[in-house]
Amino acid sequence: MWRESDRLALSSDCFYTLDIWGRDCDPRVAIRLYNFDTEQACASIRKLAALEPAAAWPGHAKPVTGNVRSKLERAADAG
Repeated sequence: MWRESDRLALSSDCFYTLDIWGRDCDPRVAIRLYNFDTEQACASIRKLAALEPAAAWPGHAKPVTGNVRSKLERAADAG
């Protein structure tokens, strides 16, 4: 979901900010066990990053704030 007025993205499971042990981490692509197509997952994160959100909330854990675009692009590149 995208709210243009304040550039808020609610992204569900597009990316995660928890590692596999449940600890907070920088945004990341879901591990292959939890996504059917890593390449498509990375493309979705890049598409979200291009919106230049002020904050992006994943389905679980903490939101991404600050330089959101850069953080999401790094996640997609590492995917």
